[in-house]
Amino acid sequence: MSDYDLMGERELVLDCLKKLEKKHKTFFKKAKLKIKDCVVLQGLHNVSILVVNDLLPADIKHDIETLSCNE
Repeated sequence: MSDYDLMGERELVLDCLKKLEKKHKTFFKKAKLKIKDCVVLQGLHNVSILVVNDLLPADIKHDIETLSCNE
């Protein structure tokens, strides 16, 4: 069993968001933000991600909206 099999969906989404933050680390460091400051997770199963920070660039918003945890 892999680590992802043992994680709940919410933890899996958080892990993927952290990877996305690392991918765009220049923006987040310069803006002094964490990705968790920019989104709200809803639900425990079939987790949905709402972007709540309007300052995020379009490419990061797009990455969040099309989040794939297989990267």
